[in-house]
Amino acid sequence: MKSLLRLSWLPALVLVLASAALASEPTTSQPAAATAAKTAKARPARKARAQENEKKEKQDKMAHEQREREQMDRDTLAASQINVQPVPPTTGVNGLFTIESGEPLPRKTIATMVGVNKFTRAPASVSILNTSMGLGYQVSKRWSLFVNFDPNRHVHIGRPTQLSVNPITLGCPQVGATIYRSISCTVGGAASYVEDYPFANRDANGVGEVVVGAKFNILSQHRGNPFGLSLRGDVYIPTATGLGNLLDRQNQTGQVNFGVTAAATRNFGQIMEGTLNAGVRLTRNPRSGSTELLEQANQFKVGLGLLMFPRSRFQIISEYNGLIYFGSSTPNTTFGPRDPVDGIWGLRLYPWKQVAVDLGYRYMLNLNGTHDRHGFVVKVGTSWSPPPPVPPPMLPPSVTCSVDKGSIYLGSGDVVNVSVNATDADNHPMTYSYSATGGTVEGNGPQARWNLDAMPAGNYTVTTQVDDAHGGIVNCSADVKVEPKPNHPPVMTCSVDRSSTIAGERVHVTANASDADNDPLTYTWRANGGQVTGTGATVDFDTTGLAPGSYTVTGRVEDGKGGAADCTTDVKVEAPAPAPQSSKLNECFFRSASARVDNVCKRVLDDVALRLSSSPRDRIVIVGYSDPKEGKTDKLAKQRADNASKYLQGKGAAVARIETRAAGGQAGADKQNRRLDVVLVPEGATY
Repeated sequence: MKSLLRLSWLPALVLVLASAALASEPTTSQPAAATAAKTAKARPARKARAQENEKKEKQDKMAHEQREREQMDRDTLAASQINVQPVPPTTGVNGLFTIESGEPLPRKTIATMVGVNKFTRAPASVSILNTSMGLGYQVSKRWSLFVNFDPNRHVHIGRPTQLSVNPITLGCPQVGATIYRSISCTVGGAASYVEDYPFANRDANGVGEVVVGAKFNILSQHRGNPFGLSLRGDVYIPTATGLGNLLDRQNQTGQVNFGVTAAATRNFGQIMEGTLNAGVRLTRNPRSGSTELLEQANQFKVGLGLLMFPRSRFQIISEYNGLIYFGSSTPNTTFGPRDPVDGIWGLRLYPWKQVAVDLGYRYMLNLNGTHDRHGFVVKVGTSWSPPPPVPPPMLPPSVTCSVDKGSIYLGSGDVVNVSVNATDADNHPMTYSYSATGGTVEGNGPQARWNLDAMPAGNYTVTTQVDDAHGGIVNCSADVKVEPKPNHPPVMTCSVDRSSTIAGERVHVTANASDADNDPLTYTWRANGGQVTGTGATVDFDTTGLAPGSYTVTGRVEDGKGGAADCTTDVKVEAPAPAPQSSKLNECFFRSASARVDNVCKRVLDDVALRLSSSPRDRIVIVGYSDPKEGKTDKLAKQRADNASKYLQGKGAAVARIETRAAGGQAGADKQNRRLDVVLVPEGATY
């Protein structure tokens, strides 16, 4: 069968080669004498048509061969590989014995299974035998739905005396407000019950829960991810409620529970596939009417599975599962480990391509106190997938071209980046080639660089040819205009070293000008008053002779190509400050015919010394007077001034800042003729 499939492409190939051979055969020529002139005249047109037809036939031939090859590959692959269909776990969509796979089913696949599953719980060596039915459906690439139903759950109690609901405990104290009695028959003692089957008390059969859920695939190796990853949500729906029914069936809690599971799967080719599960089941406390019967712990489930030879009809499966109870719950005595751990080892056999049989031996690894630690998983599963759709005919690529610049300036040195957006509906690899009406194009991919630096002003076109190597050849083009380089006017700003000045002074004016084209610049200046001296970017504004007011200095810069810029700056001219004036600071008086500086004069001179120390640029003039009646008036007046100067020098005043003078008195002035005047002479003033 495989050989026949491999050879199924030969008839198609023979037909293609025969058609090509027939198309290439020359036609019978007419007599040369009758047709020579006509043939010579029609030869160029016929040659062009022949070349065009040959190109089209080549493209059609390549496309046909590719379709035949791809169909042959699909047929060969389907025939060479055994079609092993996925099988649901005991609960879920697809997986191993009990572990959910992180990979999805093929889209619109239906998977179903029936089976039995036996395991043990502690205390009391409780054996659970589930008869299960499951159905899963892959709705889309990521979403799938499933439903599981246990038409029968058999509960077997190996050691009834280890359970608080056994009749032997009827006379024992109640454990809180629960249905349990103390297993130790002491006040405050704990109950003893199976945490995920809290109503187990005797051998019984009954319908189990219904589980409905959905699975969402996040990652998949089929889509190029490193591993498969899915999230599964479960809703556990009871088929029995009320204390009487729950104690009678013993195989459920009577409450709707919720669960979520994360599943990760990594395939290692045809040899091995590993799967990891981690999930939680959130329980609700069992009730009878409005009465809460007990507080049930939540459940954390973890599982690790290994599948050997995942593409073979003979597969080996190993599983390890752990169940951890957590959260607040009614105190429990388990007579050994509380959280069960088990291993399952077995085979998955495919007697038919779509039918699998799971045979697994189950062993409780840590429940040492139970007398029956053995169990099993036996399932029969199948799945059906719709046939793959017929591949659509190959299409030529879809191509658009664009450039990052629609125009450039002559001599700018700018390079135009060419971008080609090409898509191929058949995902064929594409090759790119470029040509242009001017300049050079560098690149052989979807991005290229177009250099037009050496080209004169004008319009130019770049053309890209995209070839998918299967007969699809498409061209696209884009245009760029090379324009003469424009002149950019200069820019100019002005500044002054000070915004206000005294009439008669000069203000330094500076221009800051630049030209984008680096053209040489010339400067001109003017003002609405005064004079501007100097040339270039730095000049002086002379305010000599200007009245107080605000004046404007205007600068202009030109690049010699018609580009110019102006700037202005304002200067405030103020009137000169009035010249400083001398003023009399104080005076003191002497006794007749005496030049001694008494205490009153000393206090006056002390104030003068302080004034000199605070005004280091000022000086003083000391004028001594004498009365004509005192005799030797000039000498006495001079002596009075000198004594005052010496006193000031003793107070730290510099002699260079003190000037002494003598003055004669006036007849009849009496005391005024014996005074000492101290005159302050500011810097720039005279006296």
